[in-house]
Amino acid sequence: MVLILFLSLFSAMQFLRVNRTFINLTEFTTIRHIDLTDAIETLTLLRINNISTAYLINDNEISRSLFVLSPEEYAEMCNLFLEHLTSYKEHSIFDTSLSSGQLEIRLELINIIENIFIEHFEVCFYKIRNGLELNDVSLVNEALEEAYVMATLISDRLNDLKDLALEHIAYESARIYGYSQRVLYTQFAVAFGLFGVLLVIIQGKY
Repeated sequence: MVLILFLSLFSAMQFLRVNRTFINLTEFTTIRHIDLTDAIETLTLLRINNISTAYLINDNEISRSLFVLSPEEYAEMCNLFLEHLTSYKEHSIFDTSLSSGQLEIRLELINIIENIFIEHFEVCFYKIRNGLELNDVSLVNEALEEAYVMATLISDRLNDLKDLALEHIAYESARIYGYSQRVLYTQFAVAFGLFGVLLVIIQGKY
């Protein structure tokens, strides 16, 4: 009976561990996925704004009619993008399913993205506007090219974060499956144990 009681408690603890691990995994990975999706969508709007901001027309004049966002709206969108990254960072820090190494990789990628965005991509909008005001074709083209390259770099790093998330989900899912199998085996052991005790009791009566 002591063994059966031990197996029952062990099974219950395993079940709680499976449940806690599953909840933690789904909660934080889902939230981080939303953070990444929001960041990518915001970057897409900013990228479209920069890349399609200006173009040359036949008389070598630069068209000024393609600014999608005002400077104020652009600054607000940039802040929103950085807020999504901050949210992703915070949700990674509080995710206990991430090892210190996994967390470090994610935070490093976020820092790289933030640095590229603030130091290179964000300023391209104002370089383009300056080029338009000066009617400087080379300055506008240079800023447009820089915006394209920097946005691509940022997109690649965001996709790296998505790939890390998929790997993490696959690994943790395999662990949860392993836990659940052990719970199942323990439950079978408890059931057979109880059946054996019941047989002993029945035979003792007769």
